[in-house]
Amino acid sequence: MRLLLFDIDGTLIASGGAGRDAIADAFAEEFGLSGLDGVQIDGRTDTGIFEDALTLAGVEPTPDAVERMTAAYLTRLPENLESHDGRILEGVVDLLDALEGGDAVVGLATGNVVKGAELKLRYYGIWDRFRGGGFGDVSSDRTKVLAAALETLAAMARLDLLRAKVLLGKRLGAALPRADGDDSWLGERGETRVVRARHPLLWGDVVPIELDLSEEAPGLLITGPNTGGKTVALKTVGLLTLMAQAGLPVPCDEGSRFVTYPAIHADIGDEQSIEQSLSTFSSHMRTMGGILEAAAPGTLVLLDELGAGTDPEEGAALSRAILE
Repeated sequence: MRLLLFDIDGTLIASGGAGRDAIADAFAEEFGLSGLDGVQIDGRTDTGIFEDALTLAGVEPTPDAVERMTAAYLTRLPENLESHDGRILEGVVDLLDALEGGDAVVGLATGNVVKGAELKLRYYGIWDRFRGGGFGDVSSDRTKVLAAALETLAAMARLDLLRAKVLLGKRLGAALPRADGDDSWLGERGETRVVRARHPLLWGDVVPIELDLSEEAPGLLITGPNTGGKTVALKTVGLLTLMAQAGLPVPCDEGSRFVTYPAIHADIGDEQSIEQSLSTFSSHMRTMGGILEAAAPGTLVLLDELGAGTDPEEGAALSRAILE
């Protein structure tokens, strides 16, 4: 995920001086003074400009005075946008089109006050392209705007994630993991127990599974005919465990419990490779060797068809050796 932050004036649009003239009009309207001579405009936040203009006019830049200036500026800005010859800068719309739907979060880091930024970008039809950001309301210090933008967008990302979790839970008919620290649902040690668990990618008439792994009997061997659901059961346990650890809604019933394993290893499916001259059996053995080397107490290991791809007797012996 990439974060792209844009300024407004001179980066996205050229307003033809509409913002500057709106400030001058507001200054004259509120304090009877004309012109902004001596006030630095470029590279400043709106708040900083208002404070400097007030000070130059001999008016103490109190919060009330700055708010009064801001309100007058926002009142005059729309008519100035209409009367000035402004435009969206060349290539901006194409760039925003290219970023839409991709992995980039597009926001603003600008000295404009929030409402002023919205008025400008709505006038040019691109306000809805941005996901918030940092604005000149924050401070008269431009350097603080970027930090505010990053903080705001990070908060929005957290809210997006929470909303996505809720929507996922509704879609799966699942509840969020408990957040009260009760280890009857999720703990660092103890048993893994799933009650009427469903694989989250299966729809329709799904047959739920139930499974227990205790510290006293930490191994479980699943047997049965082909297409009996053995592989789906393994995948369900692994995926639901990761979902619980990530704080995602888990499609299972009350009474389930998960362990926050420090590592989860899986060998599920056929990874044979023509390029590497690996058969089904040899690919399993290569993967198995890596898992056995990395596995430690407290690790969850999911192995599918241990003896596949070789003589049944040899496969059985190999499977027993691995399990022991």
